[in-house]
This record gives sequence, C-alpha cells and structure tokens, in this order.
Amino acid sequence: MVPIFLESENNRRRLPLMPILSLLLGALFSTIFAPFSLLFFSLIAAAVLYGFYRYQPSPSLCFYNGFFFGVGYFAAGIFWVYNSLHDYGGATPIFAGLVTLLLIALLSLFFAAPAVVLGFFSRRLPPVYLCCLLYPSLWVVSEWLRGDGGADFPWNLVGQAFIEADFFASFFPWLGVYGVSWLVIFVAGLLVLFFIGSRSQRVLSVGMAVVLLLSGMFLSRLPVSKPIGASLEVGLVQANIAQGTKFDRQQKQHIIDRYWSLTQQLLGVDVLVWPETAIPVYYDLLAAPLLGLQARIAQAGGSFIAGFFTRNDNGEYYNSMVLIDEQPRYYHKRQLVPFGEYMPMRDWLDYFKRFVAIPMSDLSAGDGVGQLFIANHHVGVSICYEAAFAADLAAAAGQSAYLINISNDSWFGNSFAPYQHLQIARSRAAESGRMMVRGTSTGISAIIDFDGKIISQLDINEEAVLRGTIQPRSGETFYVRWRDWPVLMLSFSVLLFSLFYLRKALMKEGT
Repeated sequence: MVPIFLESENNRRRLPLMPILSLLLGALFSTIFAPFSLLFFSLIAAAVLYGFYRYQPSPSLCFYNGFFFGVGYFAAGIFWVYNSLHDYGGATPIFAGLVTLLLIALLSLFFAAPAVVLGFFSRRLPPVYLCCLLYPSLWVVSEWLRGDGGADFPWNLVGQAFIEADFFASFFPWLGVYGVSWLVIFVAGLLVLFFIGSRSQRVLSVGMAVVLLLSGMFLSRLPVSKPIGASLEVGLVQANIAQGTKFDRQQKQHIIDRYWSLTQQLLGVDVLVWPETAIPVYYDLLAAPLLGLQARIAQAGGSFIAGFFTRNDNGEYYNSMVLIDEQPRYYHKRQLVPFGEYMPMRDWLDYFKRFVAIPMSDLSAGDGVGQLFIANHHVGVSICYEAAFAADLAAAAGQSAYLINISNDSWFGNSFAPYQHLQIARSRAAESGRMMVRGTSTGISAIIDFDGKIISQLDINEEAVLRGTIQPRSGETFYVRWRDWPVLMLSFSVLLFSLFYLRKALMKEGT
C-alpha cells in the first residue's frame, strides 16, 4: 500500500479522492458487526485507514478522512435510527432523515478528531510507537468518549464484534470491550508495521504478534468464575408483537391473550421472563390478573419477571422490570434512550416533539444498582439499551449469580440492529463470567453462556417460547473488579507521553 500513499506530485492530486475512499472504507468496515461478522476485513481496513492518516499532507485532510470514514461507518451501521423515527415514531421522512443524518455527522466527529491527532504526530514519532501504541489508544479513547465517557452511545464498538472470535473473546473477562477494541487496532497496527517497516520492525511486529497469541492462549485457560448451587430452568416468552400494533388499543386484549397462551407452555420453570414493556399498559392496571398468573407459576415452583411501564404517586413514569408477587419488587431503567424515552435539553428541544409521536417518551430514570433477588439468587438486571453500558452492568455482576436482560427490539424493524444488540449482550456475559437470559419482544431472545457463546436462541420475528438451563456462578472477573481503568490509563498515558515527546522534539529543533 506504500506506493499508493507516498507523497509524489501525482499522488498529491489523488488526495482529494481520499475522503471518498474513506467513506467507502467506513461502510465496508461496518460489516464486521452482525449479521455479517466479516472480522478479518476489519484488520485490513483499519490498517488501510492508518495509511490514509499517515500520508496526508495536512491535519485538515486527516480530519476529512476521519470524518467521512465515520459517515460511512455509522450510515451503514445505524441506519435503523431512521426506521425507529419514521416507521414507529410517526416522524415525516424528511424529519427522520435529517435527525439520522445529524446523528451520523455528530458521531463521525469521534473518528475525525483522533485522525487529526494521529496525522499531526505521524511525522514526529517513531513508526512502532505510532502503529502499536498511539493508534489503538486514540481509537479506544474515542470509543470511550462516545460511549461510557459521556456521549452515551456505546453502540457498534469494534470490540463488540469480536465476541464472535474465540481468541479475542478470551480477553473480555480481563479487559472488557474497550480492551478488546484496543487489541484489534493493535493487531491492525502490527500489520501496518510489517508491510511498511524496516526489516527489524517486521521482526518486532511478528514477535509482538506471537506474544499476543501466547497471552490469549494462557488467559483462555484461566478460570474467570465458578459454578455455585444447582442449575435453574428458565423460560422466555417471545410473543412477536410488532411495534406498529403494540400501542393500538384495539389490540390490547389480543396481546394479553397471546402472552397468557405462550406462558402456559412454560409452567414449571424456575424463572419465567417476559420482555421489556411486554403489555403496553401500566403494571397497576393489570396487577390483579397478573397475580393470578403468578400464583400458578409460583405453585409450580417458579418466579415471574416481566417488563412493564410503572408509575408512582408523584407523577413519575418508569420503564421497569417487575418481579411479580403480592409485594412486587422493581428495577427502573436508568439509561434512557434520548428522544425515545426522554427529551434531552427540554427547554431547547421540546419544540421538536411535535414532529415525533413516540408513545411513553417522557419517562423518569431510575437509580441504584441493577440487581434483583430472584429464586434465591442475586441477579444482575438490565433493560434494552442498558446492555451497551459495560461498566454499569459490571457494578452488579460481581455480586450476582447470573444476568437477565429484557428488550423491545421491535423498534428496530427488520434492520441489523437486533443482531448487533445480541452481540452487545454477549459481550456483557463474557465480561462478567455470568450466563445471561435475554428476553425480547420480537427477537432475538437467547440463553447466553458465561463465555459469551449462544446456547440457544429464537429467530427474529418468531412467535415462540425458549426453554433452557442456566448455571449460577460466582467470583469477580478482572474486568468486573477494575472495569475500564487499566485500558483507559494505558491509552491516556500514551497520549500524555506523545505530547511530552513532541514538546521535547520541538524544543530540540528550536535549539
């Protein structure tokens, strides 16, 4: 790839085409995520992207390349936002399209900013340092800022896709999703170093690849958690209620009948799970018949968990997981979806509510740790979008025997999002060393093993029940204990050292 990017006079004329190539590269890069999972391509694409940054003549062109890479990456990966707003939110095509484009543009800045930094340092720092430390560190800092670091959109992080690869999956209990992202881009940097470096640098890149390989093999043999107590039989109801009919009042009794009917097939399981907002009414309006159903489930020795809208006497409304009993216990969703479940910056943006008609879009956020006591075990619980926040789930996972995630993925329609969401959930199971029970309204419901592998699942848009066995486990993984601190400390230290090195180099040039 070196002849393509060397700065000859002819290649300078080609440089304006690079943003277009970056756009295409970003779109192709997004195929690492489900349902495609073309993982190997990501290593090649990330290496080529580094070449784009390395041989740019100015930081501004690096910015454009990074930005257009992000546009391609997110346009291909999260176009389902349009479906949610237009198909189910009642937004006009123009408004839904503009909001989606604005979101893509804002998220693309998280690729553009690191591109400028990398381009600025590309002629001033050793190639080994650039490829194997600065590049992955910038990538991960950008992902963290986009996700848990404040922007609250940790969707399609590179590491999430690599739950599909057994080698990289072995790192999840130790480094978490951001750590796996760091390793993936590190491997891409090794490829760059091997092809453009000197002979000694090629030998070094091969040596580091061997060390990484041996480290992965060693970690895969270490126990991350241990089984405790007897196994539990669980049952999931996937009623396949389309979002377009879910809030139709004329469909209310039909929805109730469908859930009642499917639930009869699962009597006798230890834990029976309905998905997020299974029946779109307030829990208190159905409490009496639900207690009747719960009594039958309890008589057979089981516990009953379901997603419902709930409310309190203060006029606050929640998206909740309810452990149904005569004295029900609640977990209220904490990470709400902007515009879908609440209006951010209400004083500024409340005007736009007239363009979107999303039912129950003015909810309050819960607080506390996501945990319920179910069937004699503490259980780490999360609702829908919360599964994307690794550190939040880790806060409860260490003291939990298994995980339950419920979701309403019908918002995504027939897009890639349900497949991507399942990858995210699998990442959380692997990080915590806990099995996960994942119940969704229209798919993909699944029982996930403690290493992130799928034990059984229901297809998308399938009306069915899923019955299986899970094993409670105990013990804190390294990630649960330390969360993202190790990889973030490494990444920020690399950035600080880069600034120190640059300052020293500039002072030397000045003398």
